[in-house]
Amino acid sequence: MLFFCALLTPVTLFAETSPINTQFERMAQIDQFVWEGLPFLPKKTASKLRQLGHIVRDVSNTETNAYFGDAITYKTITFSNGLEVYFRTFGSPPELQYIRITVTSSRWPVKDGLIVGSPRARILEKLGLPSEEGDGWISYSGETEQVTFALKSERVSKIIFDFYTD
Repeated sequence: MLFFCALLTPVTLFAETSPINTQFERMAQIDQFVWEGLPFLPKKTASKLRQLGHIVRDVSNTETNAYFGDAITYKTITFSNGLEVYFRTFGSPPELQYIRITVTSSRWPVKDGLIVGSPRARILEKLGLPSEEGDGWISYSGETEQVTFALKSERVSKIIFDFYTD
């Protein structure tokens, strides 16, 4: 019997979840939240994006792609109803890649009901403890993505989704 217990001890020690695995799983959850967090965003074309509402500001800048020599167009579109989208397009046909989305109105649905106006407690309930926090904000960082919640009186006043680009 003693031999059997001695044999199982090393197995149970390695069967526990390591803090590193838990940390990577946590970062993967945050990345997933950012990728799925804005269900109203079109995935493919900038023309569909423009249909989301009345545009009050549209700024663009074109640069040469250092890797392929073709053009990359960076755009910021600000809608009148609490949404600002910073993205780039490149290639043929043009590929749309989001860089930063800022939501300042509850009109825009966010995954898990974490809309502007939600209490801080709901964010903690859905996403857990933040990666960082400061005076008036909490932030969650994944492996490549990040979401930041600005807070006023313990309620969300702005949500910023940052997407990885290289």
